[in-house]
Amino acid sequence: NDFNADIFCAIHLNAYQDTQGERGVEVWYWSGDAMGKKVAAKMSADLAALMKLPNRGAKATTELYVLANTNMTAVLPEVCFVDALGDSNKYQQTATADIAEVMADALEAGVGTVKVEAPKAEEPKQEPVRDDELLEILHESQDSIDNIEADVAELRGVLDLLRKC
Repeated sequence: NDFNADIFCAIHLNAYQDTQGERGVEVWYWSGDAMGKKVAAKMSADLAALMKLPNRGAKATTELYVLANTNMTAVLPEVCFVDALGDSNKYQQTATADIAEVMADALEAGVGTVKVEAPKAEEPKQEPVRDDELLEILHESQDSIDNIEADVAELRGVLDLLRKC
């Protein structure tokens, strides 16, 4: 929040109960957040496909602390269940750079999914005037989208450096 970020991703590893089997991937988002839902659905499906784990899908909530206390779109991927032997084995066999790339792609896919629409106006009773406040909102929205795109580009640069290591 202090950085006025456009999107936040808190990466987690889940745990429930020891099992030899698989539980899969899920991604939580704030209920009602269209961008969060889109990012969560893509991230969950793509992570599950990458690691060949069950896709538990995008999960809406208003209960998780990290989602409830952010001022921007936020997602919380549960990459796997560490107490499920099948999950943890597949996680360990998957390159972290590949996991990061899937996450970056999902975050990038969320850019521009929230449309800012002008409120429907009644018939004007006078000459139309330029709505500077609406224009400012539209410009701020575009700035936010530009910031997300820049953050994704920076993340891709970090991924490229990680690949070289």
